[in-house]
Amino acid sequence: MRSSRRFAKETAGANQFERVRPGKAGGVVTTAEISCSPCNVVAMPLANFVHLRVHTAYSLSAGAIRVNELVELCKAERMPAVAVTDTGNLFGALEVATTCAAAGIQPIIGCEIALVRNGGQEGGRPGQGGGEPDRIVLLAQSETGYRNLLDLVSRSYLAGEVPTEPAITAPDLAGASEGLLCLTGGPRGPVGRLLAEG
Repeated sequence: MRSSRRFAKETAGANQFERVRPGKAGGVVTTAEISCSPCNVVAMPLANFVHLRVHTAYSLSAGAIRVNELVELCKAERMPAVAVTDTGNLFGALEVATTCAAAGIQPIIGCEIALVRNGGQEGGRPGQGGGEPDRIVLLAQSETGYRNLLDLVSRSYLAGEVPTEPAITAPDLAGASEGLLCLTGGPRGPVGRLLAEG
């Protein structure tokens, strides 16, 4: 918390942060563009915690919070960003992006998606054997990442068998990974599953 207050003092009176510039280390960005808004972004430049795995009402049976309620909670908790990762879809991406941007909160668009174990069978389609798929979260870092995320979500619905959960394979992910961050944690993720199996 001490660094947050110091940073707030150093940036007091500033109308906005420096524009986004790609970093030298593989596109890592060190500063973010946050324009002035009614929620006073100078009062919330850093956070001790930013949610990277939020399910909204667009996650059928997995989330209940509406986007406008989520944004109000983020403002109340002085969070500068939030990642919405609805299960298997991007239905709320536009609403999240516009509502967060209007409130001065950085939207992070993502999706929790099923990943077929062992990359699926060669020439096979997702949903054929291999047990229950692992769950991963993909976060878009850039426009390229967002387009790749759109492609992967579409592919999960088009390639899967009808009675199974929409899923992607490891080769699908490898072919469209540019601009994406992949979170594998959680008990249903590949790392959690392997730890549980011993």
